[in-house]
Amino acid sequence: MKFKAVLVTILVLILLPAVLARSDEQRRPILSARVPFESRPDHYIVKKMINGNTLLLTNGEKVRLIGVETPKVKISEAGFDWSIVLSTQKITRFDDMAKSFAELQIDGEAVRLEYDAAYAPSGHQTASGETLAYVYRVSDDFCLNEALIERGYGILSKSAGNYRLKNAFAASESRAIRFRRGVWQELFNVTKKTEGPVPLHGTFF
Repeated sequence: MKFKAVLVTILVLILLPAVLARSDEQRRPILSARVPFESRPDHYIVKKMINGNTLLLTNGEKVRLIGVETPKVKISEAGFDWSIVLSTQKITRFDDMAKSFAELQIDGEAVRLEYDAAYAPSGHQTASGETLAYVYRVSDDFCLNEALIERGYGILSKSAGNYRLKNAFAASESRAIRFRRGVWQELFNVTKKTEGPVPLHGTFF
């Protein structure tokens, strides 16, 4: 009897780790069965910023930020030619600042895209095929579109139509103008050196 008891104890000690390991394995999710993150609807990874208001996703899709215009040498969608009031060097610097700020916030990050019914007729795309969207960082719902305007790195686009967040973005721009953030500080300095007003759609006071 004593021998049998010892034998049973030995068998239990040998088999128990294997049983527990199998049980633990069953509780663990199968990695190959997980849905790849980027295949989930409206969630993507940012590969890089192309410029101050356009980004590239790892799936190859280009996304243009709704409602945001960053300084360019060419005629701006914001309603005036930046080269009238700023040197080419300063224009480039502000676009680089917008790009750098955006890179710091979302490069390599998971983002959620939100679309606007105002652009449904065009398939939510620009004429050059870029997707028009609001870009939110998944981790904390940070909105890149609004942040660029709030910090003065970008301005409200006048030609973008009546999109859903236009009023909210206008309020952000008013604060940027009031506190002379980013490009608004430079434009404010220009107005003090010129006889006529700079053709902006906002006010400095």
